[in-house]
Amino acid sequence: MDHPNGRFVRHDLMTTDPDASVAFYSALFGWTPRAISIEGFPARVWLSGGERIGAQITLREPQIPPHWQAMVAVEDVRAVCARAESRGFTILERPLKIPGQGTFTVMADPRSGLIAAMQPEDPASVPERTMPPVGQFCWCQLITRDAEAALADYEAVFGWHSEAMPDQKDPVWVVGVGEGPQNAVGSIMQNPGEIQPGERDAWMGYVAVEDCAASAAKAVELGAEQRVAPTAIPGMGTFAVLSDPTGAVFAIWQNEG
Repeated sequence: MDHPNGRFVRHDLMTTDPDASVAFYSALFGWTPRAISIEGFPARVWLSGGERIGAQITLREPQIPPHWQAMVAVEDVRAVCARAESRGFTILERPLKIPGQGTFTVMADPRSGLIAAMQPEDPASVPERTMPPVGQFCWCQLITRDAEAALADYEAVFGWHSEAMPDQKDPVWVVGVGEGPQNAVGSIMQNPGEIQPGERDAWMGYVAVEDCAASAAKAVELGAEQRVAPTAIPGMGTFAVLSDPTGAVFAIWQNEG
C-alpha cells in the first residue's frame, strides 16, 4: 500500500455543542475524548482503541452548521492549495502548522463542498491498512450536484485515479491512490435528490460497525435522526445515514460476511 498520500487520514467534528457531541459519540462508538489546545482554542482529540482518528472543534461562527470535515494526507500542502485554486477552490484556511501533527489547510470546492488536507509531520505515523477496524472511519463519499465536474476537480487536486461503478441508478465513481480495490479511498456520487437552494455538496464519512441495524437503533436512542435506514448492498455490506443530536451527518457501515 502506498503511504499515506491521497488517503483520508482524519475526520474532524465541527460542533456547536462539544459536551453533547462527546456524550453521543462516546456512547455510540466507545470513542475516548482527550482535551487539547489548538492555537489557544480548546478542542478534543478522538481516540478509538487508543488510536487518534480525528478531533472535535467548537464552531465559533454561528452561521456554519455542525459537520464532519474529512482530511486527506498530502505530500506538499502548499502545492495542493495551488492546484486547488487553479480549479476554482476557495482556500478557507491557509496552511497552518501544528507542532507534532503537521500542516493543515481547509478548502471549499467550486460547489461549496468542504475538504481539508494535511501534510503529516511524520508520514510514518499514519497507520497503513486497507480496512480500518470497527469503530473507525472506513470510507468517505462526496454527494454532489455535478459528479463529473467534481471528479475532474478532485482528480486534478489530489491525483486520484477513478473507476465508474456499473449498474448504478445515479452516477458513482470510486476514487483511489492507484488502480485496484486495495487502493480505493472513497467515492463521488451524483446527488440523487432534488437540490435545495443554498445546499452544499458534502463529504460524508462512514464508521465501521459490527451490526448496522443495532448501531442505527442505538444512535436514534441517543438522540440522532435517521436519514437513511439500514440498507444492504448485495455482495458488499449494509449502511445507514444519520445526523447526530447537533445535526452533523455521518454514516455507518457493516461489511458483509
